[in-house]
Amino acid sequence: MEMQLVRNPCVKLGKYEHYPRGEVKLVSENPTSPERDEHRRGPRRRVAGLSAALLAGLGTVSAGALGVIGASPASAATLDTWTATGALATARTEATATLLGNGKVLVAGGKTETGGTVGVTQAAELYDPATGQWSSTGAMPLPVGDATATLLGNGQVLVVGGQTTGLVPTGAAELYNPTTGTWAATQALPSSLAVYGAASAVLSNGNVLVAGGEQSSSGASSTTAAAELYNPSNGTWSSTGSLPGNGVVHATATALANGSVLVAGGATLASGGTATVTNTAEVYNSSTGAWTATPTLPTPTEYATASLLASGSVLVAGGSTTTTGTPTALSELYNPSSGTWAATGSLPGVGSYGATATLVANGSVLYAGGLVDPAQDSTNAAASYNPTSGTWTTTASMSTGRGFATATLLANGNVLVAGGETNATSVTGASELYFAGVPSAITSASTATFGEGALGSFTVTATGIPDATITDTGTLPSGVTFVDNKNNTATISGVPAGSTVGSYPLTISASNGVGATATQAFTLVVAQRSVKGYWYVTSGGSVQHQGAAPLFPTTGKVAPHGVVAIVATPDDAGYYLAGSAGNVYNYGDAKFFGSKAHAKLPSPVIGFGTSVDAKGYYLVTARGNIYNYGDAKFYGSPVHVKIPSSITAFATTPDGKGYWLATSSGAVYAYGDAQSYSSLSLNTKVRPVVAMASSIDGKGYYLVTTKGNVYNEGDARFYGSLAARKTLPGPISAMAVSATGKGYYLVSTKGNIYNEGIAPFFGSSAHTKLSSAVTGFATYVVTG
Repeated sequence: MEMQLVRNPCVKLGKYEHYPRGEVKLVSENPTSPERDEHRRGPRRRVAGLSAALLAGLGTVSAGALGVIGASPASAATLDTWTATGALATARTEATATLLGNGKVLVAGGKTETGGTVGVTQAAELYDPATGQWSSTGAMPLPVGDATATLLGNGQVLVVGGQTTGLVPTGAAELYNPTTGTWAATQALPSSLAVYGAASAVLSNGNVLVAGGEQSSSGASSTTAAAELYNPSNGTWSSTGSLPGNGVVHATATALANGSVLVAGGATLASGGTATVTNTAEVYNSSTGAWTATPTLPTPTEYATASLLASGSVLVAGGSTTTTGTPTALSELYNPSSGTWAATGSLPGVGSYGATATLVANGSVLYAGGLVDPAQDSTNAAASYNPTSGTWTTTASMSTGRGFATATLLANGNVLVAGGETNATSVTGASELYFAGVPSAITSASTATFGEGALGSFTVTATGIPDATITDTGTLPSGVTFVDNKNNTATISGVPAGSTVGSYPLTISASNGVGATATQAFTLVVAQRSVKGYWYVTSGGSVQHQGAAPLFPTTGKVAPHGVVAIVATPDDAGYYLAGSAGNVYNYGDAKFFGSKAHAKLPSPVIGFGTSVDAKGYYLVTARGNIYNYGDAKFYGSPVHVKIPSSITAFATTPDGKGYWLATSSGAVYAYGDAQSYSSLSLNTKVRPVVAMASSIDGKGYYLVTTKGNVYNEGDARFYGSLAARKTLPGPISAMAVSATGKGYYLVSTKGNIYNEGIAPFFGSSAHTKLSSAVTGFATYVVTG
């Protein structure tokens, strides 16, 4: 049956004679008649029951723009632009659309057009933003169009009323379960009520209000004032206070911040009478169950859009001022506090009816599409409402003009517009995405602590689409920088210079052009670092600890042997032992990333170092081979260089972006950001070099020989050596710089600990017979 909503008596269009609203008679059809069956009546049926910030439109006329847009990625790259995405398998208009808890969109039911005949569908489809594609889900028990749809607190979707087969009103209610992808009937509307085009909203207690709509009795249509409440907990309906007068159809319904519901505009029709567009407005009190008339809309309108703004006001825009489809560009604002209406900026152009309106993340309202004349020509135009200025701005147009489509704001900042009618005789399954963006938010911690004289790094993280520009205001300690990484992160890093202990308040801002700038009060604390103990290891794998340095457990099954180094993790909550055969032994929070334990090495391993975040490490051989694991980056090696003598020492730069290798004769090879200084050529009396260490800021280094000679390069300061001693209990085998950089330790193979400069002493094994020679040394450092 035809469903054109012509309100003036007996207007003949094609094969249907239309009597006062809703009365339809079949007339004899002339098969040879050149007239096309126009299945879209006067103003079309809006997807009713969508509260704040759902549907709207306007624009550039696009008559007969039927077509299916091909699939594309489910995200757009540029703000305020449209991108084609997957098309609905079933072209439809006046369907319902619901954003599910899993981020997918359920489109259910709607009206179809096949060979000039209008029908309804029970097909339901799911849109996946991750793929940009639609997929079929369980079919509705009853095909419906112009129904209401509500997401319940339990995650299910309630679809109520609408027009079913033959365009007959129904009171059926159906529940969709996203977990199973199936539908089930629930209790129908009471008192044999059967309506379409009703107003619907979710109340603060989780119940669903369905009010008004159009019904049919004995072939005569009329609006109803009945209002019902659905209780999701028991699946039952109960009557509540009725709307004033004869009720309305295709009005707007908006759940207000105070828990009330505003129903405005629409059309009203007494049984046997003539339909008229109304300017009435009523507020439902969910506590008392009663309706109260509020000041009327300045302009009567049907098929308008309603959006709840961040201020709490309601924006009503567009619609039709007559029952035959006369669009308006007027917009009105309702103030719930004063209960008054005020005019605001008008839509561009002539306006439209049956458009979609979506409150997007930046607080503006996107108005798209709609029909622009009684002939039901559609528009592809779109506009954006700025609540601050109260004005509309034309934005990019859709590819397909459409009215009575669905619009859904996705979590990724896109608005999905799907389906709709393109003109009086065609519907579409085309879908498009409007990229409105997601406002920035700063999600990282509001404090960080760096140690004075030691490399520190903190990552500021933000969310939002597109990526934000992240900035800081305030004063950072000398030696520390703030860098925006241009990927929703920024890095605070560097080595706080001496005498910078204290707190540094900053304001961090993140802005991506969507919504307000996100700000965070941030404090960078520079604390004194101090050595509280140390570890040293023997070639047999025995770890000695002095002061507060703890021993850590390991999950390793193999006992260490041939150990040549011990290196603490950056947080000093674990350490590594490295063996000459390429074995790596991890303790405490030190993570294992691989080793050369089962490989044939060109020469023994002599050194080991970690990446700055302890998510990787290096093994270094006497020939200069560098084996990197985890996130430790390779910057080069002297493998293909003729070196004067074997590599005997290795050190990483404090920022982890470079390293040095030293030969036994004092030649030094620098890679990455490791700075190169004059190489030594030590005489045989002091050789070999057995250890090296970076200065605190990485702008210098120390070399130590087996005789205890200390050579300082760059900004590494000299604090003393053992060169003047004629004899030592045992050869020097290791060294480490103190936490402040104002001293260092030299360690002998016998376990003697020599501290130079400001390097606290905690004990040694000088008077203990160790099972094997000491080969490695590491400090235990505490910040604060």
